[in-house]
Amino acid sequence: MDRALPLSRFAGTPRMLLGLRKVYAHSPAVIVFSTAGLDPLGARDTCRFVAEHLPGCSAIYLARPVSRQGQEQDDFFLGSAGVTVIHRDQLPGKPPGVTIGVE
Repeated sequence: MDRALPLSRFAGTPRMLLGLRKVYAHSPAVIVFSTAGLDPLGARDTCRFVAEHLPGCSAIYLARPVSRQGQEQDDFFLGSAGVTVIHRDQLPGKPPGVTIGVE
């Protein structure tokens, strides 16, 4: 890879994978990542790459609801526990604040 080329010249998936490689080179105990902005194949490749490193590094996947076949669904990292943060003002009859639910 030519070091003179700015990373912005690369598409999202190659940039994501390069960034993850750099992070993993420093042997972190945990990473926080998101696949927002990646196409479905890029998101899949990124999650596979992170999954390969799970034996040596924990990961927190920042997900958001996605539309699949016209229905909104939660996007979870396969084999993981899910945590959903919901603003209470979005729930009828609840006082303002934040609710955290674990699935």
